[in-house]
Amino acid sequence: MGKKIRGHFPDVPIINCTELKRMLDDPLLAQTVVVLDTRGPAETDVSMIPGSLTTQEFEARRDEFAGRTVVTYCTIGYRSCRYAQQLRQQGLEAKNLEGSIVRWCQKRYPIVTRSKGSDGSTVETETKRVHTYDKAWALQPDDYEAVIFRRPFLAGVRGLLPSWLGGFRKKQAS
Repeated sequence: MGKKIRGHFPDVPIINCTELKRMLDDPLLAQTVVVLDTRGPAETDVSMIPGSLTTQEFEARRDEFAGRTVVTYCTIGYRSCRYAQQLRQQGLEAKNLEGSIVRWCQKRYPIVTRSKGSDGSTVETETKRVHTYDKAWALQPDDYEAVIFRRPFLAGVRGLLPSWLGGFRKKQAS
């Protein structure tokens, strides 16, 4: 899958999970990188790579990270590669995490769920739940729990749309 994604974004460099983990574990190297989760709120509410920011958090504080390499990730890498490409077009140094959070979990590196502490600070608690977006990407280790989107509303809406707008309609039996 990684080669297919990279084929769409050939100018986006990648970083592998082992290299990123080594950087994050080294206090000096950790100051040279900002890790960015490009998934939506329903996904980031389940879990994230420790210390990472959402795209909204990053954009609100973008100036704080001047000079750092931005490492993007999502579920398997397509959305994050697209975001890394946009950042590179804006002049930032950005790389995509190879295999994204699914590969991170396969390496058994920690993931966390975030909450607010009583003082308003962000508290990270280790978890084994990972949002894999869809059943097709539920490639996490057996001791991890895959969380996927439920799509009944979306399927219902698509059933109302004409096919040229991405909908589908059941054919009436004659």
